[in-house]
Amino acid sequence: MIDSHTLQKQEDTETLPNLYIIFILEHDIFDKGEAMYRVIKHLDVQDSDGKYLKYEDGCNIMYVNGDYRGDNPLGKLMHDFSTPNADEMYYDELAEKVRYHKQDSEGVKVVSKIVEEYGDERAAAALQQGIQQGSQQKAEEAAINLLKMKKLSPEEIADAQGLSLKKVLELQEKVFVKA
Repeated sequence: MIDSHTLQKQEDTETLPNLYIIFILEHDIFDKGEAMYRVIKHLDVQDSDGKYLKYEDGCNIMYVNGDYRGDNPLGKLMHDFSTPNADEMYYDELAEKVRYHKQDSEGVKVVSKIVEEYGDERAAAALQQGIQQGSQQKAEEAAINLLKMKKLSPEEIADAQGLSLKKVLELQEKVFVKA
C-alpha cells in the first residue's frame, strides 16, 4: 500500500525508491542490548550450501532500542527522546521544540489544542461504536424474540432485523439448545 502512493500509473516498479520502516521501541524487547535490530528477509528455499536465499525487496525494517544510551548519535538521540528536560538534551533542534511545546505559552496552547482534538475524536469514535453495538444488540434481541414466536423463517428474520442469516442461525441454535 505504501508503494501504491509512490508509483504512478504505468510506471515500472524498478523506479520505486528503497523504503525504510523504523520502529523506535520504548524498551529493548529483544533483550540483546543492541542499538538497532535489522530485519533480514529470506525465502524458504536453500542454496547448495543449505543457506536460505536472501530476499531483497527494497523494504528495510529496523527496530531501534529505546533503552540504548551509547556514546554515539543514536545513543544520544535515544537519550533525548526519553528525557523531558530540554536542558539535558544533546540535540539543540529537539531541545528547542521541547522547550516550545512544554515551556512556551504559545507552544503549550498548540499542544493542548491537539490533545483536546484527539480526545474529542476518540470520544466520538467510542460513542459511534457504542451506538453500533447497542443497535446490533437490539436487533439480536428482536431476532431471538421472533425465533421464539416461530412465525417467521430465519431468512425473513435476518431481512427484517438487518442481520446476516448466519447470525440468525447462530441465535436460533442458542435459543433452542437452552430450551
